[in-house]
Amino acid sequence: MKQLKKVSHHPSGIRDKTYIQFFAKNCISPPERLELQKSFICDILWVLMDLIDKFNTPETFLVISDYPENNGNGQKNHGIAWYTSEFTREISRKYKQKFVVLAEKNGVNKVSNQSRFRHSTAPSSAQTRSQVQIPFLSSRLGDPSGEAREKSGIKLEDCALDGAPRFVPPAISNVSLPATSLYDHKKTLVLRIFDKDHPTLFPRILKWLLTFNKIKNVHVHSEFCADGGIINMVLLLPFLLLIKLTGRRVTFFAHNVADDLTTIAPHLNLNIHSFSFLLLNKLIPLYYQIINLITDEIVVLDESIKKRLLKYIRPTKVIALPLWSAKKDYRLSKKQSRMRLGLSASKFVLVYFGFITYYKGADWLVDSVKKMLSQKKFSHLNLILAGGPAHSLSNKPHYQRFYNNILDEVSGEDRIKVTGFVDEKDIGLYMTAADLCIFPYRDMIGASGSLSHALSYKKPFIVSDKMLDGLIQNPDFENICKKIGITTRYPMFSGFNSFRRLIGKLQKTKNINKLKLLSRKIAENQKIDAEVKQAYSKLILPYKLNRKGAKAYDLAKAGV
Repeated sequence: MKQLKKVSHHPSGIRDKTYIQFFAKNCISPPERLELQKSFICDILWVLMDLIDKFNTPETFLVISDYPENNGNGQKNHGIAWYTSEFTREISRKYKQKFVVLAEKNGVNKVSNQSRFRHSTAPSSAQTRSQVQIPFLSSRLGDPSGEAREKSGIKLEDCALDGAPRFVPPAISNVSLPATSLYDHKKTLVLRIFDKDHPTLFPRILKWLLTFNKIKNVHVHSEFCADGGIINMVLLLPFLLLIKLTGRRVTFFAHNVADDLTTIAPHLNLNIHSFSFLLLNKLIPLYYQIINLITDEIVVLDESIKKRLLKYIRPTKVIALPLWSAKKDYRLSKKQSRMRLGLSASKFVLVYFGFITYYKGADWLVDSVKKMLSQKKFSHLNLILAGGPAHSLSNKPHYQRFYNNILDEVSGEDRIKVTGFVDEKDIGLYMTAADLCIFPYRDMIGASGSLSHALSYKKPFIVSDKMLDGLIQNPDFENICKKIGITTRYPMFSGFNSFRRLIGKLQKTKNINKLKLLSRKIAENQKIDAEVKQAYSKLILPYKLNRKGAKAYDLAKAGV
């Protein structure tokens, strides 16, 4: 035990995974274990403070967002989490930019009470993207039963820090720590510090913001009415104001923008005839006008969303950065992918990809395909809903009813399958197996990450009239359609009869080949290198500071 105690006082040893293994194997009695844990906590704080010191510099950008996580329940990599990881990875890879991400802790793809949802899970080959998991944040520190921790008050469960980090002497044991990871060749530090459903959500983030007091540029990512719902949407305003009052430059990423809640009211569990709905709809313009006043710029991921915001915000304040499409190839062929999924090679396979939600039209699609399957002409169709419960709505009773109703609808129909959550590494499996991707959105309130995936795999797609309105706002879309000899309405449907006719037409090779070409041309126009360069030049370079706090962009222009 003397040798172990000696090692435990050397912070550098904590970076070695063998230290954890040695610690776990050699802790025998609870009293010895307790003393070592106390010493270990102090060493952990030393390393954490060292990391904070390295990232707490003017040239670092701080990001408040969800972030991908593999926590044993499947990899969480949806919506904002997916976009933020893509953004930080590509910017840091190409420009060596450092980021600190304050992220949600304990986020999962599956709801805590599995009995509320009845779905199968997709085949998984779970893998996280390149990361360095800090070893000292393991919760398995030689005390599997947790008895010693429970008696001592030391909190190590998934390591959630209460407030800003500080050095705690061995005598003080009531300590907890943030789950911490380094990504992108140690250029991105991720601290999982907040719970979106907890009342301390915003105060906790502000505490950490004050800890990184040298960082002057803050990016805040948010979805309209998602996660904490209307309450968090309202609290977001004073939160942004407080960040601004600390002297930071605030860039707000509006992932969803709604100017009329009528089409998405069921998604939010709102009665369109209620007073609260009418009031909320009336206050939307004021909401965006306030965001305009307390932020330095607003970023949206689609030209049509920018057009929607321009009703309330001046054009110079809004930046549209389209989602980029990185070329992807799956290791299996179409035939092999179908064999793995139990699909016949002769079937015409339709794929809906993403969370099963009302505003994305999942229920409408199930009803429509079920009607078509009763007709001989469409009996060879297969529909795969490659997704599961929406992370932001999984604990809402109205959403649980919605989701389970869909499962009841497809029960007994083996030509329609709901996969449950699809791991990022298995997206290619479903894309490769698909003949056609379908986006039956009831409203286009944000850029579609699912469409970005379809473009990455060059899969033909069709969209609802509501989603087409967004695509048409992009001048490249209209130009591409002209070049390949189709109208902009070619890949669109506007109701059941229109959908049925379009599916019938696309079963002919020459017609679906036009959509394959459309997908490939759109992807080529959204090349990742060009889009990353645009994002860096608009959001990072003009505001990047050097270690002395001077603008690096201004120094470069001056030739310094």
